[in-house]
Amino acid sequence: MRLFTELNIETQSTCNRACPTCMRNSWPDRAALVERFEIHQMPGELVHSLLDQAAAMGYGGQVCLQHFNEPLQDGRLAEFGRYAKGKGFAHVYANTNGDLLTPELAAELDGALDRLHIALYGPNKLERSVRYRGWFAQTRLTFTDGSHVITHHSPYANLAACVAAARPQPCEREAQMRCIIGYTGQMYLCCDDILGQFGLGNAHDMSLEELWFGEKHQAVVEALRQPGGREQYELCRLCPRQNTPYGREQP
Repeated sequence: MRLFTELNIETQSTCNRACPTCMRNSWPDRAALVERFEIHQMPGELVHSLLDQAAAMGYGGQVCLQHFNEPLQDGRLAEFGRYAKGKGFAHVYANTNGDLLTPELAAELDGALDRLHIALYGPNKLERSVRYRGWFAQTRLTFTDGSHVITHHSPYANLAACVAAARPQPCEREAQMRCIIGYTGQMYLCCDDILGQFGLGNAHDMSLEELWFGEKHQAVVEALRQPGGREQYELCRLCPRQNTPYGREQP
């Protein structure tokens, strides 16, 4: 099993938006997600340790300092970005809705991250993108139009058809490319594993190497590489994401 090609670290639990297409809001078991609507932070020492461990493993790829949270709500983002960049990773970035951006916050973040990927919601998208770009000299800004990827329980009319089409396929990309550590330290299998349902272990108790190369993680990844492998796991049976063979990632 090869090393991951992206390390995602979710430094805080919260988000300022309630997008109906996001799994934070579409997941049916609301009680299971209660803590995501309270402020919980990954200890800074663990964030630093994960970055240290990744570098010691020979990892030099991209680092995303965000997952199901809004990263601009974490006042430590600039420090974490600079720490990660100091480790020599190829690309340090975060995805954000940009709602909380101000000239002052932009000045703090400029140069701390290689890139901010901003989802522009609401009106005046062009005006806002021009304004935001004017606040940054070193950090590159990229934008989406606020569209969402279809996920588990998304309120899209074609959800059932997407699940049916994806179900017999292997999963050769999502479970193999990202190492995702949630704000609790729990390792998630993929972007749709919002609850950590696979019991892959916790970074408070295990090293990053033990988590990624652990027998449990390897077994799940190997099963999902096979056609029909999704049938072994409830979350995967309901996944609407089409298979993209690893090594042919879409931008």
